[in-house]
Amino acid sequence: MSELQPEKRAEVAQKLSNKLKTGMTPLECQLIWAIARQLAEDAVEAVRAALAESVGKCAFLPKDIGYTLAHDLESVAIPFLKVTEIFSEDELIEIAGDVSDAVRIAIAERQDLPLKVSNHLATVGSVEVAHALVQNETAALDDHGFTKITKRFESHQDLLELVAKRADLSPRIAMGLIKKVSKTAREQLETRYGMSPDFVNVLAQEAENHALLDLAEFKTAAEAMQYATDLNQKGELTHTFCLMAIRGGNLPFFEAAIAVRTGTSVQNVELILREGNTQATSLLCTKARLPSMLHREIVEKVRDVIEANNGVQPQSLSSS
Repeated sequence: MSELQPEKRAEVAQKLSNKLKTGMTPLECQLIWAIARQLAEDAVEAVRAALAESVGKCAFLPKDIGYTLAHDLESVAIPFLKVTEIFSEDELIEIAGDVSDAVRIAIAERQDLPLKVSNHLATVGSVEVAHALVQNETAALDDHGFTKITKRFESHQDLLELVAKRADLSPRIAMGLIKKVSKTAREQLETRYGMSPDFVNVLAQEAENHALLDLAEFKTAAEAMQYATDLNQKGELTHTFCLMAIRGGNLPFFEAAIAVRTGTSVQNVELILREGNTQATSLLCTKARLPSMLHREIVEKVRDVIEANNGVQPQSLSSS
């Protein structure tokens, strides 16, 4: 074969598929696979790529040739791995473990991709691999795979929107997505899973509150007060938001929020809350327009934050 020009060797590779058929004699098989092995090791990339295209759909291709092509350059491996059926689920997972993301995308785009392989790609693949996987409607995915994707790439809104369109989402995954996707996607999930608009809106508001609280970490009282003031002016410093702050152990921001809602200095709010007097705290909460049924919980949560700090008062922002 080496005496032929690369163009001729590529032509031989392309025509090899015409020779592949069931019922070949052992001698014919031996000859065909000997030629294929030579072509799979050819120094010219175009020759190997031609072979990959030619033998990709051969159901009885020897595994050693398949592995050689699967671990070749992307121009060879990608077209081969998109269509070959010679590998088991475990073998595809093994291959996916040591190839580039571009090759993993080819695996993710395979027709009728098995669940085991899909879940593996959801665990190890990049966001681009996840995109290909989710867009492949024939790829099997379950709660495990969807959870991996939505947690690993929760900041990739476009990917989450694609997940929301999958027809095989369980109600549990759909409920989790409602907190993360756009209004349009929420409405689609609401219709598909029969969720009431009120329930969807509550979940969406809860997600928004969590996102806002993630920003509420400050070094000074002035920063905390400014953030609380900004939220209050936008109508977002609700009693639900305040309760989420203290439930999350964010005492300094909770104190700033109460100070803003009551018009009291943050120093006085700190003094009252950290002293632990139930009656004084209840009066302060009333002034902050927090429901009376929450007052006892707030006293307990403040105490819990202090106890979680081994009895040491959390750092006062007003003294920093």
